Amino acid sequence: MQSLEVGLVLAPPREPRLTRWLRKGSGILAHLVAMGFTIFLTVLSRPGTILPLHG
Repeated sequence: MQSLEVGLVLAPPREPRLTRWLRKGSGILAHLVAMGFTIFLTVLSRPGTILPLHG
């Protein structure tokens, strides 16, 4: 029985440079968006904080 390795999938050695940069960039962007959303919710969760909606 083979053991299953869990983790990031390594890029094949002949993968184009643009594809590698796009994959790295999208991973970084996903982390930044998640961190920004977390900070946004943290600020909104303080007592007395309201979301200003105009309309």
